[in-house]
Amino acid sequence: MAPATESAPSRRRPEVLAPAGDPLALRAALAAGAGAVYLGMARFNARGRAERFRGVTLEACVRAAHARGARVYVTLNTLLHEDELPAALELASEAVAAGADAAIVQDLGFAALLREALPELPVHGSTQVTVHGPEQAAALVERLGLQRVIVARECSLEEVAAIAERIRPLGADVEVFVHGALCFAYSGQCLMSNFAGRRSANRGICAQNCRFDFTVGPVARRGLVELPVFDPRAASQWISMKDLAAFESVAALADLGVASFKIEGRLKGPEYVAEVTRLYRAALDAWGAGRPFAAAEAERAAGRVFSRGFTNGYLSGAPGAAMRGDKRRLEGEPDAIVRAANRKTGVLLLEPRPGHEVRPGQGYRYAHDRYRGGFRVIGVGAGGVGGVGGVGGVSGVGEAREGNVLARVRFGAEASGRRHRRGATGRRRPPPPLPVGLACHLNDDPELEARVERLVAGVEIPLEPERIAVRIEVRGAPGEPLRARVSAVAGAGPGGGDSGGGGEAEALSPVPLEPARSRALDAPILEEHLGRLGGTAYRLEALDASGLAPGAFLGFPALHALRRELVAKLDAARARTARAPVRAPRPSPAAAALDSRAAPEPPRPRTTRLTVCAGSPAALEAALRAGAARVIVESPQLLDGRPEAIAEWSEALRSVDDLWVRLPPIVHDPERDRAALEACRALSPSCGVLAGHAGQLRLAREAGLRAAADLYLNACNLRTLEVLRSLGASTATLSLEVDAKECARLAAGAEGMEVEVVLGGAVFSMLTRQSYGLGELESFAAVSEHGHAYRFEASGGVTTLYEARELVGAAALPVLAGRVDWVRLDLAHQAPEAVAEVVAAYARALAALELQDPARGAGERAGAAAAEAVSAAAAAGAIEAVGAAGVAEAVKAACAAHERHAPRGRFAGHLARGARTLDGEE
Repeated sequence: MAPATESAPSRRRPEVLAPAGDPLALRAALAAGAGAVYLGMARFNARGRAERFRGVTLEACVRAAHARGARVYVTLNTLLHEDELPAALELASEAVAAGADAAIVQDLGFAALLREALPELPVHGSTQVTVHGPEQAAALVERLGLQRVIVARECSLEEVAAIAERIRPLGADVEVFVHGALCFAYSGQCLMSNFAGRRSANRGICAQNCRFDFTVGPVARRGLVELPVFDPRAASQWISMKDLAAFESVAALADLGVASFKIEGRLKGPEYVAEVTRLYRAALDAWGAGRPFAAAEAERAAGRVFSRGFTNGYLSGAPGAAMRGDKRRLEGEPDAIVRAANRKTGVLLLEPRPGHEVRPGQGYRYAHDRYRGGFRVIGVGAGGVGGVGGVGGVSGVGEAREGNVLARVRFGAEASGRRHRRGATGRRRPPPPLPVGLACHLNDDPELEARVERLVAGVEIPLEPERIAVRIEVRGAPGEPLRARVSAVAGAGPGGGDSGGGGEAEALSPVPLEPARSRALDAPILEEHLGRLGGTAYRLEALDASGLAPGAFLGFPALHALRRELVAKLDAARARTARAPVRAPRPSPAAAALDSRAAPEPPRPRTTRLTVCAGSPAALEAALRAGAARVIVESPQLLDGRPEAIAEWSEALRSVDDLWVRLPPIVHDPERDRAALEACRALSPSCGVLAGHAGQLRLAREAGLRAAADLYLNACNLRTLEVLRSLGASTATLSLEVDAKECARLAAGAEGMEVEVVLGGAVFSMLTRQSYGLGELESFAAVSEHGHAYRFEASGGVTTLYEARELVGAAALPVLAGRVDWVRLDLAHQAPEAVAEVVAAYARALAALELQDPARGAGERAGAAAAEAVSAAAAAGAIEAVGAAGVAEAVKAACAAHERHAPRGRFAGHLARGARTLDGEE
């Protein structure tokens, strides 16, 4: 994309970007006038359940879109583990071959790899990257070559304008969400579903825990004193958002030069896609022609296909309760009012709103007394009582007024309210009566369905040509290569005959099988990786793994190389006697780029030291006395330059040789970032800063300050570490979605920077811009209907939801010690006495590991460094003497000491089971 030649935004018409979760939704989007569509591929997309493209190829979808003048963007927008990069690159390569117009990407390392391996594929930075400021956007555009930035949904119109103006001269444009579901958290900054139920939002399988019921109560700022007891009658959806509908902001966004108006909804049906796309297309048509647009009427029409209640979001208003919703309260103008009802006979007397017609087949929803219900109209008649209009059986309904409608209805599966679930007897309690005046909202209309059917009939997507069925047999044992034999099934060619002779081939894996350390190779894994034959002339019909020895393992890159060789050999074998041309294998520039990388050097030993994040001067001093090698100050008041905070901290900071200050991860005002860096410089010219986003890394480098990348930057692979290092980070904290073993492997491959792992303390569940009116020194707690508890604390316009449970990761120390540079305890919420005890216990465990095996670290670990660590722990009273046999005891003691200061329970979080196992992979 060439750089813009003018600073002011042009009058270029923005595209309407519609979701496509299946071929029918894709056809609906194109027929309704979408300028672009986005869809997921087989893996690595943030809507893991949205892959319903069966029977059509990506190439056919792209051709259909291009025939209508629309673009196609593929979503590869999840965090990626190191060994997943080859598979993700293969999918991106398939997208290029199919003619896709761009890839939407979250993982910073993968974005950099795409720029290197597939420079012809434009990359759009997903909203999961949490871009919320101009300097952050500029840093990512320049480093990753992004051609588009999808800004965080928390940005106001003014903030969108600032980002667009900053990156336009760099050749990049801006995309904004205008419609659909709103996450309560900043996208990419939510671990609630991960920690609560092992379903990671950053891996595309969010359980939407934020839409559960919660009971709230007061809590002390520095730790939970009392948690509220969940009360279903007092509970509410405290952290649930209404849906976004930005019709009133369409003209303003278009005037700003926003390039793309994005509609959320890859899990929605074709009626939703067609209707919402049509409405935003009409809004932009009105903007282009200078005509007014009826935003309220458009919102009402959009609500008939899906709505949790609508809000304009953060675009034109301060965060507040008006954006939050409850599924048991329906908002907006109702389509009909119940004037009388006989639930037993299923007859209602409805008063439709002016201009609305009640017709058979329509579906309506309602909410009453913490209860949601619905009904479908199966017959209608004019107003009055007794058997009118063919309805019949209406006694007991009461008198009707002119214009009212008698409707015979069938009630749906209604027992979804909290008060109406099964009781102790197992019986479902009856739903409440329908009161006079109950508001009913149309949410299913056969007329709309028929209109969409007529609409999509004009858009065709050719079915996938029949591919040749093949069978694969594998055999082998640890120490020898995996041998695979592939054969075409007789009569499996198009038209029922084998289109080529000699349909057999055999290949060996490039490396031998190894004994499995966790999950061994089995038929499902082999089917997944050897059977991934998209882009070839074949499809897997059967796989025989009976010849594979139990307990064998082979890395996925080797399996993929074996698959490519099998396909090439089978193509060659069939081509020698082919009666019809065989599709030639497509070269994979992505695979070539990975294969060309030099083999990694043996990992260098690392000296593992303890760093502590402290929230008060007394806690900081306690951490240093107890054996912390480095401290991080967490004090928003200090960053704001408040005199009382400076006076409180100044004495303690004089004794700190290696001072680091934690910056807030979300800062919507760029000047606040700059002011915070100036405050750090004033504390000490050598002060280091823990940066929460890429813009802070860039600004810190420009200010001459040391910088480290905090966990909010989601480092899950070596490529991301390289990106962070190039942005100025000397240390990177790994993501809270990577387990301890993978953390050690990443540290082994990291070059030119130090690696840190969060080992314990208070961890965040999500970051949100919803403030709840909290001041800087206020907090409250919430407990969900499933018993999960959280602490809410606000700072700088952003609220952090912390896990009430304490992350206690001492058990991971034997895996991490000597392999990572730093293990961190986030104890900013703990009192000084607790900090002293916990830090001393962890220091003792590290010292025990060091004495047990000095070779874990650098050579000096057996000398001065080890002696210093042991002396510090001994001075704090943590140890008397530690030998090799005392390692298990020391680790167990660290767990126990930490658990004593975790009154609401502890958990191992990511360290025991990272996102790889959380989402069902090994």
